[in-house]
Amino acid sequence: MLTRADKPCILVAEDDPGTAELLARHLQQADYRPVVAQDGVQALAMVERYRPQVIVSDWLMPAMDGLQLCHAAKSLHEDGFVYFIMLTIRSEPTSIMEAFDAGVDDFLAKPFHQDELLARVRVGRRMAEMHAQLADRIRTANRLNRKLAVMNQHLQELASSDELTGLMNRRQAILRLKVQCEIAARYEQPLSCAMIDLDHFKDINDHCGHLVGDSVLCELAGLISGAVRAADSVFRFGGEEFLLLFPQQEATQAAISAERCRALVASHRFIGCTLEDTVTISVGVAQHRPAMRGPNDLLLAADRFLYEAKRRGRNRTVVEGEDYLAPTTSAPVAEPTVQASP
Repeated sequence: MLTRADKPCILVAEDDPGTAELLARHLQQADYRPVVAQDGVQALAMVERYRPQVIVSDWLMPAMDGLQLCHAAKSLHEDGFVYFIMLTIRSEPTSIMEAFDAGVDDFLAKPFHQDELLARVRVGRRMAEMHAQLADRIRTANRLNRKLAVMNQHLQELASSDELTGLMNRRQAILRLKVQCEIAARYEQPLSCAMIDLDHFKDINDHCGHLVGDSVLCELAGLISGAVRAADSVFRFGGEEFLLLFPQQEATQAAISAERCRALVASHRFIGCTLEDTVTISVGVAQHRPAMRGPNDLLLAADRFLYEAKRRGRNRTVVEGEDYLAPTTSAPVAEPTVQASP
């Protein structure tokens, strides 16, 4: 058996005491919990307190009539829905249209019959429960959509970033390089890139372990990222290879930044590496040229200069025929100077 608190609440707004008592008695007999207000203002306060699914209201009441109560109640009710039954002696079409425009859902003519009252209340409760179920489904769908958006964002980040270093990955490098090459070609702006390779990385893994090797890659990524402009882009291109993209910079300008990265790495003591395991990088710098057919040509040019840096002994930056030679001591690195290739 339902307790009083569990019974569905029906709000009755009626200024005539006899009619209000009759309505309340019929609703109680049907196992509802009626709450009675003597006017529209009192009824509106009860709407906020009891949150009824259905309101049965007289049209003509002091202070606030039934139409005003209907409009206010529908604005206040949780989920924006309450089923409103207007109790009235009015039957002219203009009045009915006015009531529907105000948000009234149904009418009950005076004098009313008990069975008709309860039938209309049952309809109101079904409509209210259907609306509540729909609102709950919408909330659930919105919650799932928010979770899905977070998951999609996470997947997008995983697809565009390198899991170990946090840098943008090879896929993003190719996409960005393609866009920058198109901009450089269309607007005749300079564009350069640098291919970086960690020297003797296999020896680091063999002598210090793969965990140290991973740590070196992460530290290297941080050093390079902190040594370039905000407008430049740093990518982990694969394995121990990194790519730097220098928009609106000629090769000689980009080589200064690349050499700064090389010198910074050579003077840095990496965690887990012994003094004998000095970490160095080799760098090849190339500039986009009008004759190039696309981003692959620029990458191939940078890769050629990287190979040349390797061939000349590693730990150096080579740019289109010029070689930034590495220092021979561990003293602080001076401002780099350009030396012509032999």
